[in-house]
Amino acid sequence: MKKIKQNWVTLLVIFLCVGGIFWWIKSAQLPIPEAEKNKPVDQLLTTDWVMGNSNAPIKVLEYSDFQCPACRQYSGIGEQLVQQLGDKVGFAYRNFPLRQIHKYADLSAQAAEAAGKQGKFWEMSAILFDKQDEWSTSNQPLILFNGYAKQIGVNTDQFIKEIDKQDIKALIEADYLSGLVAKVNATPTFYINGQKINNLAGPDDLIARIELTLQEATASAK
Repeated sequence: MKKIKQNWVTLLVIFLCVGGIFWWIKSAQLPIPEAEKNKPVDQLLTTDWVMGNSNAPIKVLEYSDFQCPACRQYSGIGEQLVQQLGDKVGFAYRNFPLRQIHKYADLSAQAAEAAGKQGKFWEMSAILFDKQDEWSTSNQPLILFNGYAKQIGVNTDQFIKEIDKQDIKALIEADYLSGLVAKVNATPTFYINGQKINNLAGPDDLIARIELTLQEATASAK
């Protein structure tokens, strides 16, 4: 029994060492731009994808994964908030791919970022969530992503060139690392003015909490 335990310990050490080496190699291949290294959750940055007013009194930040079914429920929430609250709210999206459980989490994030290079990040985000059941079960998601890109008016030749570039992967990794620092452990995770929102019951609950925060901010400003 003691020998078996020792063997398991040895295998665990080897696994951790190999994993550490792999992470180091990956990190070395993905140099994070300086502007992406410090991404606090109480600010909407120029490097973020932002809807509405980035300097608004209410700043909403979402960490999300395009292959996450729960995240799909909140698709379009940023646009809805801006329509309802105007320049009183800013909404930002950051990538937090759950790559351990979602096969195409990274690739779908790359598709959104590649479309974003042509000013179509939000359009690609919307179609990725809308078509989630289709591409997440496909053996050829890249073909589908290319079709979505064409559908929203993206130059597909450029899109295919961009989707696998290291700078796009580095942007996604920067978002992901900032989420780890902020103790994100599930998707979607929302922050309102830097405060992590727990136990959300759905999009309506999120909107209600945002409106309450706005009411409190308005009252304290008087």
